[in-house]
Amino acid sequence: MASIHQGTIDFYKNSLINYINDKKEEHLLTEYTKCECLKLVDNIKTMDELDELVNKIEEIIQAESKKIELEKEKLIFENQKEEYFNKLRDDIYLLDNYPILKNKEQILEVLLNPMNEKELEYAKKYIRNIDDINNIRYNEVKDLDFNNSILLDYIVNRYNSYIQGKDFEKEKYESIEKLAQLSYELYYIAFMGQYELKEGFIKITNIDLDDKIESMRFDMIIDEIDIPKIIDKQPGKIDFDRYIEFYNEFHKVYEKNIDENIKMR
Repeated sequence: MASIHQGTIDFYKNSLINYINDKKEEHLLTEYTKCECLKLVDNIKTMDELDELVNKIEEIIQAESKKIELEKEKLIFENQKEEYFNKLRDDIYLLDNYPILKNKEQILEVLLNPMNEKELEYAKKYIRNIDDINNIRYNEVKDLDFNNSILLDYIVNRYNSYIQGKDFEKEKYESIEKLAQLSYELYYIAFMGQYELKEGFIKITNIDLDDKIESMRFDMIIDEIDIPKIIDKQPGKIDFDRYIEFYNEFHKVYEKNIDENIKMR
């Protein structure tokens, strides 16, 4: 009877040993922790001790696995961070005249040393955004269709609400998709489309922009369009998720407007 009982204990001990070895093979245990666990199993004499040890071993494995996964994540992050820095060193000129945003110093701190995955993703997308803007600057995009321009629509509606003393429905333009398109068009006209924008405005409103007052009203409306202020929900704090979403959407707008004929010249 005793030999049968010992045989049962040995059977479960072997099963537990195999389980521990499997976890080591799966890289969920270090060699040191594996050996310590096996020592504990080797000292078992009774089924009650074995039952208690099973739970203890599982706790050890869970704790060790979590620690190993965190170390893996940290290593992956550090590798990705180094890749980012290598690219940034090659394109460091992108930071020379990066767009003026609120929290300028805070943004630069993140760009020069992202501390976690979210900040790293933000930094990557921010740098890509500057690159997209430079490509707009160097005329690598299609001509803007001012007959279907969200910026022109914004300016006309903002002007009318201002003149009529009515509330401006700014919410109409505050989705990430609309903000990305609005921002893209702002950069476009800043680099090469001021005349066409004014012509489109005059055509819709019949306003004489040679009139100094009207010209100042027009410029005032454009100058007040503050994309970062709309994106930022809390002043003084970067909303990384919202900015990442915005930069992704801006990139889509940019890619849609790439003029392959110009780029091939």
